[in-house]
Amino acid sequence: MMLPMIGQMGSFARPSSDTGDVLELYLHGYVSSRMINQSRKASNASKEGDEASSSSPTGLPITVGASHVDGLVLSLTPNSHSYNYRSAVLFGHAELVTDDEERLWAMELVTNSVVRDRYRHTRVPPNNAEMQSTSILRVKIASGSAKIRSGMPSDEKADLEDEALLDRVWTGVVPVHNTFSEPSKFTGPPPLEPTLISLFCGYEKVAFPWPCSCPCNQGIILSRVQLYAL
Repeated sequence: MMLPMIGQMGSFARPSSDTGDVLELYLHGYVSSRMINQSRKASNASKEGDEASSSSPTGLPITVGASHVDGLVLSLTPNSHSYNYRSAVLFGHAELVTDDEERLWAMELVTNSVVRDRYRHTRVPPNNAEMQSTSILRVKIASGSAKIRSGMPSDEKADLEDEALLDRVWTGVVPVHNTFSEPSKFTGPPPLEPTLISLFCGYEKVAFPWPCSCPCNQGIILSRVQLYAL
């Protein structure tokens, strides 16, 4: 099973940790979604199991993948076409976060991974209905791997020595960038909001007190996160 979710690296138990340490991954989801329900069942089974070893990992075993495309690699032949990209895969066990303080901390962490410092410029804290309908998963990472492709096309030697082919076929890399357009106003924001959003979207250059003190500084953004239940 593959599910798209928003994830952010961080550590509530070890607030001084950073991306050089082994962090946990926090995931935000609806309370009755299948992934949340499966994690809840796995956590309960681990707590109720009398024969399980205390050193055995608890929770739902999952694989988390994140990828980012940096460019289209166009080569001399169709088979040699490729992408420049960065990707990572994490393996671990997901458990439901039940402590309210950690849940609120994780909600702020995930929200600020979408737009930096966004959480405190909204209506917070979440109300009871929002808290009851939202669940947070904490994934303890066991291992991981990464793969990166960069640079120009890689063609066969015979094709590279074919002068007629080289003169006829364009090769190279088409860079791919994620950009933000000018913000479209929907409601009247507080005084700081236009500066914050305009700065985030790159439409305003002003002096702003970065970095902020919120939890968004404690992790890295995992965009386009995909989860695979093992």
